Amino acid sequence: MKFIKMIKWGMVPTLAATMFACQQQTSEVAYASLKGNVKGEEVLYLKGSGTSRVVKVTEQGTFNFDSLTVDSPTMLTLSNKKGMPAIQVYLSPGKELNLQLAGDKDWRAASFIGEEAYLNTLNHEVTVELQKEFRNAYFAFGKYYNNYEAFLPKIDSVKKEVYNWLAAKEIEDQQLREMFRERAEYHFAAIHLGYPNNYYTWYKKEIVPTEDLNKYIEGLKKDDAQLYELLPEYKSFISEYWKYLKQKEENRKGEELILGELYDLAVANFKSANILESLLIEETRFSLRYQDINLFIEDLPRFFTLIDNEKVEGEIKADFEDYKRLQKGKPAPIWEAVDQDGKKYTLSDFKGKYLYVDFWATWCAPCVKEIPHMAALEKAYEHNDKIVFVSYSQDEDENAWKKKLESKNMHGIQLRNPNGGIRDSIIRNKYRISGIPRFMLIDPEGNIVSVDVPRPSEVEKVHAFLDSVLD
Repeated sequence: MKFIKMIKWGMVPTLAATMFACQQQTSEVAYASLKGNVKGEEVLYLKGSGTSRVVKVTEQGTFNFDSLTVDSPTMLTLSNKKGMPAIQVYLSPGKELNLQLAGDKDWRAASFIGEEAYLNTLNHEVTVELQKEFRNAYFAFGKYYNNYEAFLPKIDSVKKEVYNWLAAKEIEDQQLREMFRERAEYHFAAIHLGYPNNYYTWYKKEIVPTEDLNKYIEGLKKDDAQLYELLPEYKSFISEYWKYLKQKEENRKGEELILGELYDLAVANFKSANILESLLIEETRFSLRYQDINLFIEDLPRFFTLIDNEKVEGEIKADFEDYKRLQKGKPAPIWEAVDQDGKKYTLSDFKGKYLYVDFWATWCAPCVKEIPHMAALEKAYEHNDKIVFVSYSQDEDENAWKKKLESKNMHGIQLRNPNGGIRDSIIRNKYRISGIPRFMLIDPEGNIVSVDVPRPSEVEKVHAFLDSVLD
């Protein structure tokens, strides 16, 4: 029996189980609908709790999501193509909701019509207030953001302002009031937990969570299946909590966790089927897309014993078969390239030497940050005739590429993909690259050493790796 199949949702009693007592709940599948008017949009997306629908907006500005399968009260997110603006809507079985989005690209003035208009109006007011306080908080964090001790009380003061705002609202239903309070609670909990990661992103310095933060986490629900389905803020909190758990374990071990260890960590901390499955899928897909398959090929089969989702299992199995072709020693798929003068190259032109390839583009900020490190790496190995370095741009805009080469004074072998950049079927389908920068090493016979080697900016790691191969 699969692990997740043994977990019963009813084993996790939460506030969400009794939430919205004023609504008639049913275990039978029923249909809900969401329709309305919007300005300035061509397409709308509705997602959440297993729902993923897209509709076109008519010339008159109307839209209609009909026949939505809803077997229990749920919160869905409506957004445009870019994901912003977005609005949360509450729907329950057999109900119809009409949504009027009056503002062009600004949905804060939304109005609701229908049986659940009152609840949605209150819920939207909470969303707008949270977004406002979130913006106010970060505008005020200029002098607090690089000071962890000052950051925590600042966030707490903003949270109190939201709680005071909620207390002033005339919400008679105590369960609704508590639900809105939990939205705020986990909204700010996610900010709390996300601070160390955001700090590292901006300042490249690690922060050890304080004891106050650890105590704060202890008082929160960290494995609630129904809150995970109902509240987007709780999903964000779980996402940040998972990062927190991973970082804590990596700090203990002193090294990055591989896929099998991530499986162990998730199973040890989450019993709710929907949370566990979501995290396992996220980590497995990430590893398949961005890591060297040789690091986790023995762990991956375990994934299929841990989840119960036929659609995802099929997708992962297909990806797994593709990625097995990228194992160490397998022939590297042949790609085409041109240099600044239009001279054509293929991968086979570099046989006889190890080939360190930088897949990059001018529009990719992390790629551009690697440029000086790539130059330094080439300089360090300029007297080693066993290896050659190639910067392989995925720019479709040839002029933008040439301008960047000039402005950054880039030397060495500079090539560009002439076949649609990262959309090239060789790059996307054969090498399975969906994000850049990506660095890989090919051996003198044209076989794969690794499709995900250390970046030039990881100076000690990349030197140790190359030295171990070249010696």
